[in-house]
Amino acid sequence: MRSTIDIRPYIVPTEGGLPKPLLPHDENGIQPSWATDGESIVFTSWPPWRHPSIRKFDLKTGQSELVTGSEDFENPQWSPDGKFIAASSTKNSKLMLLDLAKRSWFELADGRPDASGIRWSPDSKYVYYQYANDAEEQPIFRVRVSDRHAEQITSARKIPSADVLTYSLTGLTPDGSPVVSFEHRNSDVYALELEMR
Repeated sequence: MRSTIDIRPYIVPTEGGLPKPLLPHDENGIQPSWATDGESIVFTSWPPWRHPSIRKFDLKTGQSELVTGSEDFENPQWSPDGKFIAASSTKNSKLMLLDLAKRSWFELADGRPDASGIRWSPDSKYVYYQYANDAEEQPIFRVRVSDRHAEQITSARKIPSADVLTYSLTGLTPDGSPVVSFEHRNSDVYALELEMR
C-alpha cells in the first residue's frame, strides 16, 4: 500500500475552524511566504523527481502560477515593503533577488543559503541568510540590497558547543539580531545515588 504525504500550505481562520488547503491535491507547496497585502503567497513547488520552482498563489482567484525565471529556486521570502522576493538557487548556489517592478532576477550574494535560512530585515534593506556550503562554521551573513555588500554576522564558533549538534537561522528580532534554533545531541547527564542496605 502506497502512502502519500500532504505538503500543501493551509489557511486557518482567525476565529477558529477547519484548516483549508490552498492548493489542489495534485500540487504541492512548501516554504510559503505572504505578500504584505495578505492577498497572495509565494512558495516552493517541488514535485517528485523534478526540480524545484517558485509559484505564486492568488487568494482572490484561487489560482497559482509559475514565477518567471524561478526554475531551480527554493525558499522564496517576500520583502516587508513588497518590492522584492529573495530566494535560493539550488543550481548555481546563489542568493537571488527578484525585483517585482522590473520583473527580473539578479544575484544578491554568492553561496547557497540553508533551506530555511533566509530572512528580511524589517526595513527591507538587508537579507539575512545562513550559508549552507560550510557545514562546520554554518555562518550567518547579511547582505545590503542597495549595493550587495555582504558581511558575516556570526558563526558556530561563537555559540557554546556543549551538547549542540547544529543550529539554524529561524528569524530576526526587531533590532536585526538573528534568532536561531539549536539541535541538541541525543544525550543527557544524570546523577544516580545508590543506597546499600
